[in-house]
Amino acid sequence: MRDTSKQTEERYREMLLSLTPLERLRMASRMYDSGRKLVIAGMQNEEHELDPSQLKWQLFLRMYGSDFTASEIMRIKPRVRSRTYHRKRTAELQINCLLQQLPLEGDSHKRVKSFI
Repeated sequence: MRDTSKQTEERYREMLLSLTPLERLRMASRMYDSGRKLVIAGMQNEEHELDPSQLKWQLFLRMYGSDFTASEIMRIKPRVRSRTYHRKRTAELQINCLLQQLPLEGDSHKRVKSFI
């Protein structure tokens, strides 16, 4: 079933293609963050209080559980529940990658990184 006219679909496609890659990345990141927040809110409404480790695991299962076999999930579980260091390091790498794409001059990259 389609509820969007071809004209509207084409207009939306043109709008997306007019964005820079960085703008599309920001848009996708915001959509992911919004979806993640909705999933977390839903889990907190339907279950008892979860500690941060349990919340991470339940979020992983809800979002990615169907992508793995049961044996893969059991191998992944200990890593998901202890990812604080790795998440911080990954965020730093992502920030560095994005900063390289920004048209900043001089030592602006260092100032932005120190702020973040």
